[in-house]
Amino acid sequence: GGVDSGFNAGSGVDGQVYAIAVYPTNSVYAGKVLIGGDFANYNGTAINNLARLNADGSLDTNFNAGFGSGPDGAVHALAIQTGGQVLLGGSFTNINAVPANRIARLNSDGTLDTSFAAANGGGPNNVVEGIQLQPDNRIVVVGQFTLASGLTRNHVTRLLPQGAPDPTINFGLGAN
Repeated sequence: GGVDSGFNAGSGVDGQVYAIAVYPTNSVYAGKVLIGGDFANYNGTAINNLARLNADGSLDTNFNAGFGSGPDGAVHALAIQTGGQVLLGGSFTNINAVPANRIARLNSDGTLDTSFAAANGGGPNNVVEGIQLQPDNRIVVVGQFTLASGLTRNHVTRLLPQGAPDPTINFGLGAN
């Protein structure tokens, strides 16, 4: 529980951090950490709402997602898939000026995976607050939405690993 003196975030972010995801130890990115939230800078460097940090706390400039315009709204949820792709959810509607309606998948270098967005059919109609990966790589998504991928999904839905709605599950009226 002690402070890790080898991790130095400097001045850190200039806003809120809502989500964190740590790469697994068997990943080529082991030791790196993703942070998402509502911020415009990390340690004095302009980066919007999403950043990947090196094991020492410095900004990983090889991860491209937050540079440029980045997510145009807050990031509330993060998850790392087994192939190193990053799932993010929040209040954003674009990433680097490309449509990504409140849920997106990034390639391991931080570029937007447009095939995921296409499979997702427009995404949720309101904020995504949480993302959890199941052992079979299906994606459970929760939040303030009532529609997801054009389907009635009150606050909870499940996606196939490539982003399409999972037709094998029905949450009924969902959560209230």
